[in-house]
Amino acid sequence: MSRKNRKPDELVALARRTEDIRRPLPVRLTATSLDMEPGASVEAWREVGAALGRFQDASHWWVGDWLLARQENGAVPSAVYDQAERVAHYARHSLHVLAFVASQFARSRRIEARWGPPDTEHPGGITWGHHQVLAASLTPAEQDGWLQEAVKNRWSVRDLREALRRRREGTPPFPTDKYRCLVIDPPWPMEKSERAVHPEQGSFLTFRPMSLEEIAAVEIPAIADTVRGCHVYLWVTHRFLSDGLDILAKWGVTYHCEMTWVKPSGMTPFSWMLNTEHCLFGYIGPFYMERMGQKVSFEAPVLRHSEKPDAFYDLVRAASAEPRRDLYQRRPRPGFLPWGAGVEGMVDVAKD
Repeated sequence: MSRKNRKPDELVALARRTEDIRRPLPVRLTATSLDMEPGASVEAWREVGAALGRFQDASHWWVGDWLLARQENGAVPSAVYDQAERVAHYARHSLHVLAFVASQFARSRRIEARWGPPDTEHPGGITWGHHQVLAASLTPAEQDGWLQEAVKNRWSVRDLREALRRRREGTPPFPTDKYRCLVIDPPWPMEKSERAVHPEQGSFLTFRPMSLEEIAAVEIPAIADTVRGCHVYLWVTHRFLSDGLDILAKWGVTYHCEMTWVKPSGMTPFSWMLNTEHCLFGYIGPFYMERMGQKVSFEAPVLRHSEKPDAFYDLVRAASAEPRRDLYQRRPRPGFLPWGAGVEGMVDVAKD
């Protein structure tokens, strides 16, 4: 076979499965336009729509795998996301989601199933969106089981999400395994100040606030690997800094140092501009660092409400061994198993 006729295995498999892409369609495409052929039927218009949908669906997998091709030590570095933003023109949050979903589903576990052609009353099938809903907080076996249920019941993405919601009805069961690293970002008992609203955040709280007693009662000692040692990272606000130290002590954590996120701006409630956020670092059991000498301060822009920056997770991946759990995580992160009712496994993916 000549070089120019060769195609990647994934594209060949997609072409074999996707009739809409394989056969000619009555449409002319350019980089900035789509023109239907004159006199094209409604059925042809639907077929073009189905082909576009499948191409978009496949592109989500392609971008995710493209990012994972540059991963190091099981994670995509921040510098790679910087480059990807510039060359692919995707929003950074979308790139994170695409890479995470691709990382959670080996290629042999990804499903493309269709029921009903586009001109029927109930067209549909299993899409990348179904996988996205299942990517966070589920084991591979659970993910596969839900995908099979979706195929069996012909669930849309919305149907699958609703089925998951009914099954969970709130916070998932607390982890039972042992971890070498725990990142904890609890919803401290405070109301989000209207004067603190950032354009990317909105004025709502993403988690139900917890009392100090509830936070202290989180069973951190039960999931910390006390034999090999466990690093504990507890995010605190300025107001609850001293409470955070008390809670670490109640968990049996030996306090070691404070990490500081320096933001380009911050809220100014009554006096100083609060342009920093802090993470208390300690350990349970033997103490060992995967990498020594990293700075405890880092600069990064303000993100959506309570979302922590890539720079922090890069430092943690370098310093702390796996397995890692991220409690009350706002969105999935490669290299960290998420837990919490507010984990975003199902957010919209959009380009800038």
